[in-house]
This record gives sequence, C-alpha cells and structure tokens, in this order.
Amino acid sequence: MQNTSDTLTRHYQQQHTMGENKPDFSGGRNQEEALEVDRTQIDESTELRHKASLHLESSKSNEKKEKIEDHNMRRNGEEE
Repeated sequence: MQNTSDTLTRHYQQQHTMGENKPDFSGGRNQEEALEVDRTQIDESTELRHKASLHLESSKSNEKKEKIEDHNMRRNGEEE
C-alpha cells in the first residue's frame, strides 16, 4: 500500500508543476486557454464599463446644462 501511496503522491506533485500546459477540470480546457478567455472577458468588461462611464458623463453633462438653462429662464421670468 505504501508504494501505491508514494506513486500517487509523485503523480499529483508532478501535475501541479508551474508552467506546464495541463488540462484542468473545468471542461478540459488547458490553463493557457482558460487564461486567454479570462483576458478576453476582462477586456470586454473594461470596454463596456468605459462606454457606460462615457454615456453617464454625457447624461450628467446634459442634465447639468438643462438645470442651468431652467435656472436662467426662471431668473429672467421666462416660462418653460
């Protein structure tokens, strides 16, 4: 039994060596493919956040302009 245990220990120690391109347990993709998918998803997420941020800034800018115009119209006695 000791021999089998030693063999399994060596097997699992070899499996976890860094830099090797071994399949993982999440559908058979290897580590490099999984990292590439992660990078792609991060890039897409970052791009979407950037676009959303620009849209929000634009919306806030428009709201601010409308408030200023509304304030100026009221100050001048004009109605909307």
